[in-house]
Formats: sequence, structure tokens, C-alpha cells
Amino acid sequence: MPSKRHLRKGGGGIIGNTVAKRARRFISKTNPPTYEKEDADKYGVLVTNTWAKVLDLTGYLDFGRIIYDEIFEEDGAPDLQAFFEERDPDQTAALFANMVESIVSFASDPVGLHQRLEELAQTHMKNSVMPIHFITFGHVLLRTLLSVLGEHIFTKEAEEAWQWVWGMSNKSYAVLHNAASSSGSLVAISWDIACENCTEEEIGQTIYSKMFQLAPHMRSLFSKPKEVMALKLTDMVSVLVSFADDRKKMEEEVSALGMRHVKVGMKPAHVPMMGQALLETVAAAVGPDWNPEMEKGWQELWQTTADMMMRTVELGQLHGPVIENLWANVKKKANAQEKIGKGIFSALSQTDPHLANLLCPTARTPSTWMGGGHRRADGRRCSAEWSINDVARPRKMSMEAGL
Repeated sequence: MPSKRHLRKGGGGIIGNTVAKRARRFISKTNPPTYEKEDADKYGVLVTNTWAKVLDLTGYLDFGRIIYDEIFEEDGAPDLQAFFEERDPDQTAALFANMVESIVSFASDPVGLHQRLEELAQTHMKNSVMPIHFITFGHVLLRTLLSVLGEHIFTKEAEEAWQWVWGMSNKSYAVLHNAASSSGSLVAISWDIACENCTEEEIGQTIYSKMFQLAPHMRSLFSKPKEVMALKLTDMVSVLVSFADDRKKMEEEVSALGMRHVKVGMKPAHVPMMGQALLETVAAAVGPDWNPEMEKGWQELWQTTADMMMRTVELGQLHGPVIENLWANVKKKANAQEKIGKGIFSALSQTDPHLANLLCPTARTPSTWMGGGHRRADGRRCSAEWSINDVARPRKMSMEAGL
């Protein structure tokens, strides 16, 4: 019976669950705009008091409807109309009222306001909301407040307070938007959307189907069941997404990936075909949220991946047969494998005892295998078992979730 991991949407596998969380929190690393606490205290009180008077005069939803009408007036806000013209007016009015209420609740707390915008930013950015749209909405809000309250209530001091508070929200969103506009963030967001729209198995199988359409001869490289390959592939993509903004870690992962592909016979010419299949699949899975910026981010990610992987594959093709032949000759000679293993383990025990213990837990310290009796026997057995073939063992274990 397939596990829940095979069937669930969102998250891209074991590693992908981290990716999904990463995509939702990618902008939380930003710092809120600087401000003076004295200004926050002064303006926050004015905004809160003014909002209370708005609710007394118009009510919550009625105020949202007035904003809606203001946007859709002939000389209203054309750049905002496109976001809301196909939505239900009453629902949109409630959305506007909720937005203003949320801003007012943090009028004296710009840090809390910034954090609240972080929570909403992914939705805003999926809908292509730009910082200029925040500024435009602020102008509409001020006009609406003036029309509802009149100059005797919405005084210059009150207007200044609302300008300050809304200005802080503008600054916060600009910071968040700039952070999200990096290619790594856009890749994370789009992968998160793709995994919400499709199961990981669907994504993986679609990538393979497209890849085999482009290069039918590549089918022979993949012998495992397609369900298993699909899940391993989405896990691999999740790893790439996780380290899209960490080139050093990315190189480690891709190098390991390239070495595994050398073993199954992959050629450098196969790498671009994998990239094309990946981009087409992700674009289709993201759907209407897909945009040129996301496409550019994925192209950059795969170009980086392809360069690293092709270099590894080329090196593997160049040096792999030489090393295999050399080791085959070593294995033909009596005790040669044991001597090499003991020599490597001895040197490693002196330079990195922790790693030596991971590779051979039966010999706890460098002195264990050098001692007499039982310890010496254990040491000999360990060094005999521990050979060049085992150098990649920890790495192999860590790569089991990869392709």
C-alpha cells in the first residue's frame, strides 16, 4: 500500500516539506524599517481614535464599500481596478475593511506590522501586487477617510498620522518585495505552488515523461519502478530549491548527484534535456501564477546545476575507468586491500578521529586497532573491511533520498 507520502500534495517529499516551509518564511529574514518610538506612540493613538470614529459613522463593511466605490470611480485608481474587477463587490469591500483594520491594530507597533505583512506577502506577490500599488491604495484610503469624516474630524494632524502609519506599511512591503524578488525566493515560491497544485509523484512522472519524449534512449538509464523514480526525482528538485541561494552547498549536492549519474551511464548531453523537462513541468504545475521572473529564476538555477553536473559527469568519464582498473588490480593481490585500508584508517584516525569512528565504529580510537589481543583483531577486521570502496559509504547513505 502506498504511504501518505506518495499521495499528499504540497511539500515535495521529505526534504520538500522543509522547502514548503522555507517558501512560506523566505521573507521573514528581513528587518522592519527603522522608526522613532515616539512617532509610533503619537501617530498610533491618532490613527486608532480616528478609526473608532469611522466605525461609529459608517460601520465596518460600509467603509469597505466606500473604498471600493472610490477605486472604481472614473478618476479613481485604474491600476488597482484590474485586481478587483472580477471579484464580488461585497467580498472585496470586506477585504478592504479587514486590511485597514489590520493596519490600525499595529498602528503603534511597526515591527508587528512588518511581521503581519510577512504573513500576507506571499499571497500579495502571487497576485503581482507591487509596492506602487500599496502607495496608490494609501491615496485612496486618505481620500475615503476625508470623505467620511470631513475636515473637522479628519484634521491635518490625523491625516499626518495616517500617512505615517501607511508609509510604514509601504516601506515594509517594499523591503519584503525586494527580498522576494531574488531568484532563489522566486524559485522557492513557485516550487511551493507547484507542490500545492500537484502530488510529488505527478510532478516526478511528468518530468520523466517529458524527458523521455525529448530523448527516448534515456529510458535505459532508469531501471527502477517509475513511482520510485518519480519520488526520488522530486526529492532531488527539492534539494536544489533548498540550496538555490547557497552555492557552496549546492555544489556539494550536485557533485554527489553527478557521481551517481556517471554510474548509470549519463552523458553531458543528457543534462540540458533534464532541465527542459523540469522547467516545462514546473511551469505547468504552477499554472496561472507562473511569470517571467519565476521562469528566469528556474533557468538560472538549472544552468548552475547543469554546469556543475556536467563537470562532474565529464570528470567521472575521464577518471572513473582509470580508478576502477586500478582497484581491480589491487584486489587481485593478496592482502593489498587490507594494507591500503589500514593505512588510510591510520592516517584518518590521526587527522579526524570522529570521521574515522563513523567509518569504522569497531575501532573507537587510533590506538584500538594498534593494540594487542581482542582489540588488535577488531582493528584488523575493521581495516580489512574498510577500503576505498567504503570511502563513499557515508555520502552514499546521505544520498539515498536523491535521484
